[in-house]
Amino acid sequence: MEELAKKIEQILNQFIQEEMGNRLSQFAMIALKEMVINEIRNYKPGNIKDEVKK
Repeated sequence: MEELAKKIEQILNQFIQEEMGNRLSQFAMIALKEMVINEIRNYKPGNIKDEVKK
């Protein structure tokens, strides 16, 4: 799960850097939402036992 959180954080950081001076459009927000949802859907934990131990 920590791996997924890092990927989502990376997407959000990149989005913020690229959109800093720009007005956020509805299309930009939809694209961001789709990227985050796709990462969550495609996430496959490496070893579930390791995740449970944390």
